[in-house]
Amino acid sequence: MALINRSKKAMMEETRDELRSNLPLAAESIRKLMTEAKSEKVRLEAAKLIIEQSNLIHLEIGYWDVGPTTAKDVRREQLKEENPDLANLIPDYLL
Repeated sequence: MALINRSKKAMMEETRDELRSNLPLAAESIRKLMTEAKSEKVRLEAAKLIIEQSNLIHLEIGYWDVGPTTAKDVRREQLKEENPDLANLIPDYLL
């Protein structure tokens, strides 16, 4: 399971990096719409989009969490499901 999660994480990180590389172009396109569009409604919507998104661009948010990526972490997660109180009491070397 940990190997599968590591593979998923790697694929998601590649996708995130690809999306990141397009952010400057996307931002410039929206900026142009905001400043150069003939339609006042388009300019307003572009401005609102910039304002709305300005505090949402956190690239390390939970959407990229695929679960545990080591066997030890998988076992700890399983323990948390079975007995949440006990899971945090068991030292890593016993997992």
